[in-house]
Amino acid sequence: MSNQPVIPATQLAPRQLEALVFGDAAIAQPPVPVAVPREQRDALAGTYNVGTSGAVVVRSTPDALEAEAADPGLFGTFGALTPPGGRFAALETRSMAVLGAAAKDDFRPLFEAFSDDRPFEVVQGNQRRFWGGWRTEFGEFRRLELLGTGTAQGDPAVTVRLHFERGGPTLQLIWGPRRLAGFRVIPPAPVALVAESATSWVYYNYRTPAPVRLRFGPPGTLEIETAQGTVSGKRQ
Repeated sequence: MSNQPVIPATQLAPRQLEALVFGDAAIAQPPVPVAVPREQRDALAGTYNVGTSGAVVVRSTPDALEAEAADPGLFGTFGALTPPGGRFAALETRSMAVLGAAAKDDFRPLFEAFSDDRPFEVVQGNQRRFWGGWRTEFGEFRRLELLGTGTAQGDPAVTVRLHFERGGPTLQLIWGPRRLAGFRVIPPAPVALVAESATSWVYYNYRTPAPVRLRFGPPGTLEIETAQGTVSGKRQ
């Protein structure tokens, strides 16, 4: 595994491998799959509303199920996050200030954080296109939600969800040693589910602290168990 960038041994070694060898910590294991007939999978497909997490779309594929959440954090799409207020607290405070100003059409703090060779007008124009597009898609801006800090190519990536009237994107502000190195929008992306039974399906990723389990109840209902808790939903 050490020569494959998709499964970097440097990330596995301090967590899963040592605990597996010495047995001194619980490790989330991949689920044991079972076969579920296509007609049963088709009956579970649909769009489920799960409260503040927005919509979760479940699709039947030729071999299994896949799920896509409007909230990319539901399935840990942006990887493990350090809770807010830890060793990245200063970067988190600055990130929230930069985005708070941008929400008010003030992009000077963002420009100063980048501190590169681009003129202010270029940064301002790019950002106005982003924010204008979000307002067109999601409605008026409401608030920022700091989710925590992850990593991007080894640099701290402060992760913030933007709440508009109808949802909104999740951003990561990536900080280099002396300045803001960039930011990215975390898009919703489908994840593959593995069947434990006809009604219990699991998304497993070794990077996340625990598998995400989708339990389908009476027709049209869904519970999603994550490391942070359980959310419930109904099919549209």
